[in-house]
Amino acid sequence: MPDRLLDIRDLYVHFHTDEGVARAVEGVSLVVHPGETVVLIGESGAGKSVTGLAVMGLIPSGPDVEIAGQIEFRGRDGTVRDLARLSTGAMRRIRGNEIAMVFQEPMSCLNPVYTVGDQIADAVMLHQGRGRTEALGIAEQMLERLGIPDPRARLSAYPHQISGGMAQRVMIAMALSCRPALLIADEPTTALDVTVQAQLLELMKALQHEIGMAVLFITHNLGVAAEIADRIAVMYAGRVVEESPTEAIFAAPRMPYSAGLLASVPRLILDDRDLHLAAIPGEVPSPLHHPRGCAFHPRCPHFVADLCDTTVPPLEQCGTGRTVRCVRWRALTGESIA
Repeated sequence: MPDRLLDIRDLYVHFHTDEGVARAVEGVSLVVHPGETVVLIGESGAGKSVTGLAVMGLIPSGPDVEIAGQIEFRGRDGTVRDLARLSTGAMRRIRGNEIAMVFQEPMSCLNPVYTVGDQIADAVMLHQGRGRTEALGIAEQMLERLGIPDPRARLSAYPHQISGGMAQRVMIAMALSCRPALLIADEPTTALDVTVQAQLLELMKALQHEIGMAVLFITHNLGVAAEIADRIAVMYAGRVVEESPTEAIFAAPRMPYSAGLLASVPRLILDDRDLHLAAIPGEVPSPLHHPRGCAFHPRCPHFVADLCDTTVPPLEQCGTGRTVRCVRWRALTGESIA
């Protein structure tokens, strides 16, 4: 994988519960190249966050959890390792150092009994072997880079003494303090107002170019995806159902689910012909009860009986750098089989 930083192949994550087997991730394959931004998008329950947690090795192990597949990552030294098979100690050396993660709820991730400065500095001391004074200096520089006013004073603040937007900046500072090769950002702007969200996205992009890292960004917000993504992978019911360069999927989605997501984005109304916001009918199926065949067929306006509900469609090439999981994509887009 000379040009691949992260190579996920046939990843399965199943949870055995009293009600049955919850199939959270069903054979996901995804590649992230150095320096690029790949966005995982889909409704809640699609399996996006579980995919990110599996890469980080943060899914608790046990007899009730089943993880299969390969998660190959090329480290700074050029060595390719399968993260799914690393020991706890080996994964701890990679996590936070070469791969970092920003979570959706910063207040639930920051330790309330330690100061902001201590929590950022700890990561630097652990992974880079710096002394406490030097590590605090790096923490101050990261806070300043992220636009936090009076960063030196903020180092001694506790999480409850800062706002939600500032806490998210602290989480990003902590993730980037060791200059990781890959950042996994799981809905990092969901709870923020639009102004702070835009500022954070711009800061993340600037820091990405400065550090040269790749980003796997998890979101349900198509507006955010359009702004930052090089490639978009659409997930539904634990599977990738379409993957494409960003401009191509916005111009001509191949999968009916992708088209439904795009149609549901609010737009400025230029006349009175369409006053209603489009919506995809129904709900995302429970991971305990995935429909037979294409999991989207109960909600799909193009459903054909005995075709869409028989077997799971394979991922097919549907253009340069594009794949789709739909047996009817050619008929729906008017493209020839050849």
